[in-house]
Amino acid sequence: MIAKTCRTCKFQRHDIAEYKIGCINPIVVSGDSEALARSGVYSCFLERSKTWFAACGKAGKLWEPIDGS
Repeated sequence: MIAKTCRTCKFQRHDIAEYKIGCINPIVVSGDSEALARSGVYSCFLERSKTWFAACGKAGKLWEPIDGS
């Protein structure tokens, strides 16, 4: 069983300048007006820290493997 981390998800985008991983999953991003207005990237840290009623949350409900992995 593979660990469902943001780094191994096909929706992750790594921001080298800020050393952060962002999420571009349309379901996750649709809940954040700031992400929609800017680049369409939501913080993986903020999403995975949610426990109740989160689109992806700690369980990684929307996690999908990177193609070819």
